[in-house]
Amino acid sequence: MAKGEARIFVNLFTNIGDVVCFTPLLRWLRQARPDAEIVACTSSVGKQILATNPNIDEVVLPPKGSLGKIGQVLWLKRRGFDTAILARTHNPTVLNARLAGIPRRIGFADAKRPTLLTDVLVPVAGRRRIDGLSVAIAQQLEIVPDDLGTELPIDDGARARANQVLDGVRNNERLVAFHCGATMPSKVWPIERMRQVWETLADHGVRCVVIGGAEDRQTAQDQIRLSSKPPILLAGRLGLLETAAVLERSALLVSNDSGPMHMAAAVGTRVVSAFGPTRIEDYGPSGSGHCLLQAACQCPEPKTSSCSGCIRAIEAEQVISGAIELLKTDASEWPPQSLRGRTDTPPMSSSA
Repeated sequence: MAKGEARIFVNLFTNIGDVVCFTPLLRWLRQARPDAEIVACTSSVGKQILATNPNIDEVVLPPKGSLGKIGQVLWLKRRGFDTAILARTHNPTVLNARLAGIPRRIGFADAKRPTLLTDVLVPVAGRRRIDGLSVAIAQQLEIVPDDLGTELPIDDGARARANQVLDGVRNNERLVAFHCGATMPSKVWPIERMRQVWETLADHGVRCVVIGGAEDRQTAQDQIRLSSKPPILLAGRLGLLETAAVLERSALLVSNDSGPMHMAAAVGTRVVSAFGPTRIEDYGPSGSGHCLLQAACQCPEPKTSSCSGCIRAIEAEQVISGAIELLKTDASEWPPQSLRGRTDTPPMSSSA
């Protein structure tokens, strides 16, 4: 990066998974310019995800309404940013960065107004979608990227609150978390099959928990009432960092292509995920050792909005098989590092 670029504004995407996937870019920026002021702009859920991230100095929300847009221009101008990284190019912030007079405005060729940018980029091909954007930005700033591993730091307070809701679960019990929702209906694997999976895994000696937001709670509750081996229902009871703490404590997450899938990977928990209209190559989690199942979607573009339910081609037996296999290979690594050496809990059982 050129000398003098001491204030960097980063306009990120707003979904949970996308924000998690941009954490390598934030890390590269901080490593390259440890003395820079780095401010990220994202949604309220993105702000929760970044609350403990050591690589940024501040997180702000995008503007709302005409007055908000004017206010953002004045705020950007007052803060004196040298560089605006406009990863999210289809919103008013691109224009606002230009009106605020930010000297360098880096974005992508698919922007509605690419002429507002000083550096027009094309994503690096052959990588996950967000990785392709992040690497292109890093290269433009003459930053050599390190690994593409995502990160989601969890503070002790979040861990303590997660442990409170898991009261009664022994530390030597292996947890498997389930997330049954997604941003689009076409990405949701049938929840009655999720129920088959948690009931089968319960027979293998694990405790199952269902995570998610308030919007996921009722659907999960309906299936739990029908279940012969009901999991612990945590959906709607935890914030995102507390949910991350539950995932960190879990041996495995079973999910759709969703934000919690990326959260699990960021805290080092492996996932079994069902993909329908989205491609694993574009939207899969970071890291290795996951079991990712791809349905052969034959629907026309855009797949995620027009898909007629191709994800149903993935059978419960496939997910069960993948989960059991991962649990077998994970046995020697349980309990997770976050639970080892604690003085306030009984000793871990070596047989768990």
